[in-house]
Amino acid sequence: GERCVSSEEVSSLVKEWRGRDLLERRLKTMHLKLEQLVVYKGEEKWNKLVIGEVGGVKDDEGNLVEEVRLYKLDSLPKVLSSFSEKCRVTASSLDSLVKRLS
Repeated sequence: GERCVSSEEVSSLVKEWRGRDLLERRLKTMHLKLEQLVVYKGEEKWNKLVIGEVGGVKDDEGNLVEEVRLYKLDSLPKVLSSFSEKCRVTASSLDSLVKRLS
């Protein structure tokens, strides 16, 4: 299947964001759209995310959130490279990873 990562996991790759999940905000302010999969608490896929300890299923206090946004791994390098110079480096590394996994 397609490889996806959560918004929080993507955000954790950008040092300037200091661990905050800012991907959604940045996409909106730059008028960028990425295909996403929203998984809601209670869905079958949700349980797999919790068991796999995917970033973003819990809030800062350790409580489960209501939804997690997932993005296709192969769509991220191009978008990340548009954010900042440091993100271009991250995007390049991510692109290399995508190619190795394909």
